[in-house]
Amino acid sequence: MKILVLLFILLQVSNSFAQKESLSFGLETDLTSSYLWNGISYNDGLINQSSVWVSTNDFTLTTWTNYVLKDFDDRNKTNEIDLILAYEKEFGAITFEPSLLLYTYPKQTNPTTAEFSLLLTYPLENFDVFTSFTSDFLEYKGTFYNTSGVAFEKELS
Repeated sequence: MKILVLLFILLQVSNSFAQKESLSFGLETDLTSSYLWNGISYNDGLINQSSVWVSTNDFTLTTWTNYVLKDFDDRNKTNEIDLILAYEKEFGAITFEPSLLLYTYPKQTNPTTAEFSLLLTYPLENFDVFTSFTSDFLEYKGTFYNTSGVAFEKELS
């Protein structure tokens, strides 16, 4: 039931995307030597991680996939598909980004689950200082983790 409610919310927000004038979208893909998440390796081979996103009026809806290209057991499998709905707003110098994340694991025994996350970012000279607070509210209720750090981004030409 909770999954249906979350999907309904995602659907309602995505319907509002079509009604807005300022719409942007994109596609990103990465090839990595391994799928690491929070320091844990989930495979032993080449991975393709792709995402498709659409944004309007401070909202972004993203679909992210993990496709195993080379691994002894999981070759040629999509083993994770995520849906992410994020809202981004600046309050003074701080960027505030709450998001809902739905994790699905086709062809695996892992249960579908969902998280709420809050990312706070503060620019400092050429860097961004950030912290995010994330809590699962579906399958692993009450689990919580925090990620904090410093980010640097530079465009190469």
